[in-house]
This record gives sequence, structure tokens and C-alpha cells, in this order.
Amino acid sequence: MLRELSRTSLSGISSHAQQTAQHLYQLIDPSFTQNQVLEATTFFLNTGAHEPSFPPALLGEIYRMRGHAHIVLHEYQRAMDDYRRCLALLDPTDHGVSLHTTACF
Repeated sequence: MLRELSRTSLSGISSHAQQTAQHLYQLIDPSFTQNQVLEATTFFLNTGAHEPSFPPALLGEIYRMRGHAHIVLHEYQRAMDDYRRCLALLDPTDHGVSLHTTACF
């Protein structure tokens, strides 16, 4: 469904909604390159992260994903910056924090 939404122009769907579908698809389809993952995560950080209603846990996950893309692309300083942002957003009372912390490093 996301692939179809991201590739076709449907009446009644805004270009922003189509871009969002395309970038979501880039995050879940393993055939996309790390450059495309980097593009998708940056899109979400630029468009949604500034919204007060954007869930901090999701924001942290997006930073983690982008950090991983930076590692694969040998952009280590950028990766560390994103991992620090990821860790700053984690809820220390969440039982899954140790998994996220491990994933960040």
C-alpha cells in the first residue's frame, strides 16, 4: 500500500502526504540504500520533529536510524551527534531503554 501511495499520484492526496508515504516506505523496505534511509529520516526530522505532539520515543528512534545510516556511510561524527540526541530522548523508566541504548552504540 505504501509503495503504491509513494509511486502514484492519486486525486485527493496532497503532495506532502505522498512524500510522507514515500519516505515511510524507504524506512521499512530493506532494499533501499543507506543514502535513501538518511534522506527519509532527515525528512521526518525536518517536517515533524518540531511539532509538540511528536512522540519523543519515535523521535529518538528516527535519530537512531539516521545515526546508523551515518555509520554505514562512514560519517562518524554525525552518527555520534544523532546517537546523543537519541539517548537524550529515551525514557529511563522504559524497560526497553537498555535495548535502545545498546542499539545507539
